[in-house]
Amino acid sequence: MKTRDLLPEQTASMIRKFAKIAGENPPRGWIYNIRVALGMSLSQLGIIVNKTPQGIRDIELREMTGNITIASLEQIGKQLNMKLVYGFVPVEGSFRQMAGRRSRTTTKAAANGNRAGNGTQNQAATAPAVPRSAETKTPEFRYEYPDLLWEED
Repeated sequence: MKTRDLLPEQTASMIRKFAKIAGENPPRGWIYNIRVALGMSLSQLGIIVNKTPQGIRDIELREMTGNITIASLEQIGKQLNMKLVYGFVPVEGSFRQMAGRRSRTTTKAAANGNRAGNGTQNQAATAPAVPRSAETKTPEFRYEYPDLLWEED
C-alpha cells in the first residue's frame, strides 16, 4: 500500500469502529450513567476524584450540556480506571464515501471551470486546468489535486 493511502485507510478503519456505536451517548452523560450503574452516590464518586458532591453534579451537568473538556473526562476516567475514547463519524455513509462525494463534486466543478463545487467561476490562475475527463477520474483526483479538494474559494 502506498504511503498516501495509509493514513486514509487507517482513519477509515477507526471510523468504521466508531460508527457502530455512534449516537449511543447516554442522554444524562457518561459520568452520570457510570456513577449510577456502579451504585455510587455523588459523595462516593467525589471522594474517588477528589471533588465535592456539588462539584460532581456540576461536572455531570457540564457533560450533559456539552460544556465539558476532554481533559476533564479523561481525568475522571483515569481515576475510575477507565479510558476515554472519542472520535468522529460521518453523518451519512462511510469515511470513504464522504471523501468520494467531495471528490466527485470537486472533479465535476473543476471540469466545468469552477472551484470546489461552490458554483463560482475560477477566475484565479492558481488552479491547474482540469480536463473534462477528470469527471471520470474521481478516485485519482484527490491525489492529483489534493490542494483543490477542500477549497471553497
